[in-house]
Amino acid sequence: IQRCLRQLGYFRGPITGNFGSQTQDAVTRFQRANRLPAIGSVGQRTQQLLRSQCNTRNTGGSTASGVL
Repeated sequence: IQRCLRQLGYFRGPITGNFGSQTQDAVTRFQRANRLPAIGSVGQRTQQLLRSQCNTRNTGGSTASGVL
């Protein structure tokens, strides 16, 4: 999640794999920018949209697995 959020420009902290306050803030900003409920946690809708946007950005339009 942190790698994807960084790739999309929402996360600037170190990639640790821990869901701390910096990650939560980045998720909230992502949710607001994408008109999702800004709850700061990654539910199914947020995860699907993150995956979709990261895959598109990674591959220039085609999908790739293992991004999140």
